[in-house]
Amino acid sequence: MRGPVRVAVTGCAILLAAGCGSGTVSALDHTSAAEADLRAAAATERRFDTLLLGIAFPAGTEPVIRLLHTVNQQRAQLTVTAAASTSLQQLHGYEQRLDTANEPVEQAVRAIRSQLGLPPPDTS
Repeated sequence: MRGPVRVAVTGCAILLAAGCGSGTVSALDHTSAAEADLRAAAATERRFDTLLLGIAFPAGTEPVIRLLHTVNQQRAQLTVTAAASTSLQQLHGYEQRLDTANEPVEQAVRAIRSQLGLPPPDTS
């Protein structure tokens, strides 16, 4: 893999990690902070997708890239929907759905990293 692609993939991985992760909902103490955090997470997910689609990947990786884009857009939409919650109770109702939405994104990221010869992502 070429140097600029490696840097871009690493940057995308950092953005992806910054925009998701369990605990996003339960760590928030009030609704307005939750809304701001979740909207920022959705914006990060969308920035990630923009960067991702701008990278020229090997042809064999492209189907997984498209899959990642699709599932990440779905996750971003769910995140925006959760951000519109009007109470912490309502927001907590999205926690499991958000965690579930992370799974296909994480699977696609692992597959792409494997195809590109990159180490697996940190699990911290």
